[in-house]
Amino acid sequence: MFQISVLNFIFDADEENCVNYYCLRNEGGRVISRTLNVIFMELPKIAMLDDEIDSLTPAEMWGKFFLYASDEEKQNYVIELVKANRGIAMAFTVLKNVSQDELNWYHDTRYWMHVSDELSMKEAARREGLAEGHASGLVEGERKKAVEAVQSFYKNGVSLEIIAKSLNMPLDEVRKIIGKS
Repeated sequence: MFQISVLNFIFDADEENCVNYYCLRNEGGRVISRTLNVIFMELPKIAMLDDEIDSLTPAEMWGKFFLYASDEEKQNYVIELVKANRGIAMAFTVLKNVSQDELNWYHDTRYWMHVSDELSMKEAARREGLAEGHASGLVEGERKKAVEAVQSFYKNGVSLEIIAKSLNMPLDEVRKIIGKS
């Protein structure tokens, strides 16, 4: 079993190789298991290597790929790495698809957020309109009932002062309703 760690820093300055294999040992230095190996790939060391693909080991090619895959200026070089190494070609395809999936997800999410925001705004406007309509309807309805009450009291001979006091209305308002201003 191998654990590969791609490091963007120098792990072992005393080691000149950019890809190094380490075995698990106990405190006394005895190798515990040869089945667990740790590989450190130090990208700063790989960056110092010549970009001539024919001179790179497969592991160093991977290091160059990790260094340059997202660098727009190095895409021609990355394509050359893809042509030279089948594993890198597969990784490049996956990387493109993952990147495109992320873009699609982002655009899809933004679209649905926009749709949701529009629906929320319409619903809020509808509720506000209903509330305003309800409030104005109540005021209008209350006014209509008050006018009917004033007219009914007046027809039954109740004085304007008593109507105003009974309905808790200003006397001038009662007079306007009756038409005696």
